[in-house]
Amino acid sequence: MADERRPVDEVADAILDGTLVDWEAAEASCSAADRDLIAYLRLVARIAGVHRSDAAADLLPPSERFLSPQRLAGTSEQASHQRSTVEKPFETWGHLTVLEQIGSGAFGEVYRAWDSRLDREVALKLLAVDEPPREGSTVIEEGSLLARVRHPNIVTVYGAERISGRVGLWMEFIKGRPLEEALREQGPFSAHEAALIGLSVCRALSAVHRAGLLHRDIKAQNVTREDGGRVVLMDFGAGRLFSQCPGRTRGDLAGTPLYLAPELFAGQEAGVQSDIYSLGVLLFHLVTASFPVGGATVQDLRQAHHEGRRRFLRDERPDLLDEFVAVVEQAISPDPRSRFQSAGAMEAALARVVASRRRHTHLGIRRWLLGSFVAAALLAATVALVPRSWQDRVVHPGTGSRLPPQTPSLSADIASSVVVRKVSLPSVFMAGRPSPDGQFFAFSDENGNLAMMEVSTGRIRRLTTDASLEARVNQYAESSVISTDGKFAAYTWWALDGKYEMRVIGTDGKRPRVLVRSDAIDLPRPLEWSRDGQSILSILARRDGTRQIAFVSVEDGEVRTVRQLGRVLPRHASLSPDGAFIVYDFPQELTDSARDIFIVGADGSNDHALIQHPANDFAPVWTPDGRQVLFASDRSGTMDVWRVAVAADLPLGEPEVVHRDIGRMSLLGLTDRGSYYYQLLVGAVEVYAADLSPGGGVGKRGPLGSGYSGSNISSTWSRDGQQVAYASRQGLVGFDRSSTTLVIRVLQTGEERELIPALNSFLVRSWSPDGRQILVQGEDSRGRSGIFGIDAETGRARPLVLTDRPSNETNIGRGEWMPDGDRILYRDNAKRALMFRDLKRGTDDVALDFRAEGIDGISGGVLGPGFKMSPDGQVLAFSASIREGTASANSLRIRTADGTSHELLRVREPERLVLQDWEPHGALLFTRWRAGQAPSLWRMSTGSSTPEPLGLTMDGLRDVSAHPDGSRITFTAGSPELEVWVLENFLTELVHR
Repeated sequence: MADERRPVDEVADAILDGTLVDWEAAEASCSAADRDLIAYLRLVARIAGVHRSDAAADLLPPSERFLSPQRLAGTSEQASHQRSTVEKPFETWGHLTVLEQIGSGAFGEVYRAWDSRLDREVALKLLAVDEPPREGSTVIEEGSLLARVRHPNIVTVYGAERISGRVGLWMEFIKGRPLEEALREQGPFSAHEAALIGLSVCRALSAVHRAGLLHRDIKAQNVTREDGGRVVLMDFGAGRLFSQCPGRTRGDLAGTPLYLAPELFAGQEAGVQSDIYSLGVLLFHLVTASFPVGGATVQDLRQAHHEGRRRFLRDERPDLLDEFVAVVEQAISPDPRSRFQSAGAMEAALARVVASRRRHTHLGIRRWLLGSFVAAALLAATVALVPRSWQDRVVHPGTGSRLPPQTPSLSADIASSVVVRKVSLPSVFMAGRPSPDGQFFAFSDENGNLAMMEVSTGRIRRLTTDASLEARVNQYAESSVISTDGKFAAYTWWALDGKYEMRVIGTDGKRPRVLVRSDAIDLPRPLEWSRDGQSILSILARRDGTRQIAFVSVEDGEVRTVRQLGRVLPRHASLSPDGAFIVYDFPQELTDSARDIFIVGADGSNDHALIQHPANDFAPVWTPDGRQVLFASDRSGTMDVWRVAVAADLPLGEPEVVHRDIGRMSLLGLTDRGSYYYQLLVGAVEVYAADLSPGGGVGKRGPLGSGYSGSNISSTWSRDGQQVAYASRQGLVGFDRSSTTLVIRVLQTGEERELIPALNSFLVRSWSPDGRQILVQGEDSRGRSGIFGIDAETGRARPLVLTDRPSNETNIGRGEWMPDGDRILYRDNAKRALMFRDLKRGTDDVALDFRAEGIDGISGGVLGPGFKMSPDGQVLAFSASIREGTASANSLRIRTADGTSHELLRVREPERLVLQDWEPHGALLFTRWRAGQAPSLWRMSTGSSTPEPLGLTMDGLRDVSAHPDGSRITFTAGSPELEVWVLENFLTELVHR
């Protein structure tokens, strides 16, 4: 057989052995038919040289050895010594500042560099100076291939260019070590560890294949485990588009021979199954430190595959789990048709291995897997039960209803059966959650008492009777959740002394008791009862500003913390049916609005990301069988409901959409019958502009903003009248960073600028006298609420008055800039006063004490400012809530600089007066709110006793701002409402999939 060998075979053997090749001699000695193969092998040699294992590199002469950046990024003494002995040959390459050379070889060098454009460390790979042009173009092609794929388990490539004759590629700098190095240092991996690595590589491969690419060089040297534990698939030097693979012949041996599928040696095309084979070899190698098919040369490997000579994993490692062995053997089957047909299928099989391993060690998981089949059967039997008292709206194709009837993940017959229902609740102060069996729905009624509605009949049962939203008797129920057996309800209670408690009460209205009441815990919010009824999964906001996911014992109120979360509140957390795991949402970065889905053991162990995506994924909830997690996401451009299959604490495959365009929603809960309850924000809010004449009323009016109609809120004029600023809620998820934009419109040109401050949400209040800042009321990314100043040019926000309490429970109310520019006037609800804040000194002085003034408080809030300083800073006008015996009244007042107060107008409730703004000539603008009528705008001079209607009446009229010359106004109108909806029948398809 040696006599039959061609020069091209000798070249392939040399590449496999890691020895140098005399390419000119090889080309001269081979036939014309083999010269194309020599060119391809030269490319293979370059790839193998740049990414060869450290063991193979040791076979080269010292001057030709290459050390990977991944190896040298570790902490080994060898890497440190090597790094210290290599000198960088130049200072910059394009926009990259070269810090140090961390590897070199016959085919090029690798440097650690600094990207000055984006302020980050990168790895720069440069080809050798004398590389031929075709090789340089291959590196650029590698960069373009990698740039098409973005995934947490794939190295991120930032760019590829030719500069000064050198071709280079710069990418994410991974601080870790390749698996080959870990294998050499620590010995063979366990099956469980290898399976976890395989899961990450499968996810990476799924992303590669979805992009229409093949990797074609999966091996232990090209998979790096970052110091933080992330597994990253590296080099794409052998990668190709699917469309580039057909037509290749026997010479297309791109990749590492020991990992190549047998069909490639036979001259067949590369495909998804050849990548699957390489991954199977990787897992075999990790647990054995050997390979299923061996050979000293490429020809030996080809012959071994042809004759079927191979090792079996069971013979090499008799101790391994049968499930793991079966996955590896299927992946490396000689017949591509017998392998996994996709990376996702192999991922699912590996996830079952992980779950199986945990079944052997955790009895709770075993009970869960058994119970899931029972849960699925119960769900199939009960999903057809439909409450008849609700307003039905069956979604059919072509109806144009709120929720499109068909989505890619639903078949036509299933999609046509999906039902969306609006839940008809009585007047509600705050919606709670449905009971697990779907028979009841908890809520706080209009008086703040805890109540529950029987879904099938609509009958209301009030559980508490001592709440009142009146100003002098201020206690009420908020978040509420019913136990699994329907016998108890847990709820948050605002007590008379101004502190929150978590209470539990029987659903018969008897035996109320306090579970949590502590000076350390500011706000306890119950989310779900455990299935055994012994504890309540809760989110606790603490006085120190931190938040935590915790279990509260129903017996004695003991708090067991699961996860500390800093100052950020998750939107939801959910306990798996078996009680083993908790899923919750959390920002990707503390300053980001986008959230990911995380999972943690109920004992607080192994906290890690379950779903990672650049979009906003939030509000996770387990399905009744515990096999899937539903979550909301705006990743498609609309707010949709998605699902991901889960085994133990690992996802199976990629998430899939189950229902589209659900609207701006917040999750309430998922029942055991598969009813998905959510709260929906409906109704538009808009900022309007209108003409205003001093002696007449409001004239022509229309929307102020040109874009994002229906989501613009609160506005104010600049002091010179040349600009107007307003807030626009553009995000699908409210109250997260970037969900609210500050828009500044220049009146003369009509030009609009959008600024996105680092705030979760805010409302516009006033301009600074110098026109450089806009004062807003909102919450920053650290959860601190209060008053901020936003730079009108840069959008940078700085805090002016802060509280650590979230914005929905803050003591800091509206504020406005004083004419002197050095102070702001704001409302402090805790002190029951209007306060002056000296911005230079940081000190506060009382501007108006409610008690001393004889008032209950300022009448305003969401209805309007309620207080306003005159343009000259001499007179304070305000609308006040007062008492007339046992009745309430509203008063419009002014208070001069000498402390003298004067009442201009008084009305009795239910009518209300709300001060809005001053006109430049000294008249006050205010709104009158009458029961059953839309509010209207009025004018009243400080020297008159007769108010004047201005002919403007609109639903939700508020936040009126007068132009400095009195010629026009801006205002907000519209009253969005929160409605409770439920999505039915969509889960049937998921159960039977």
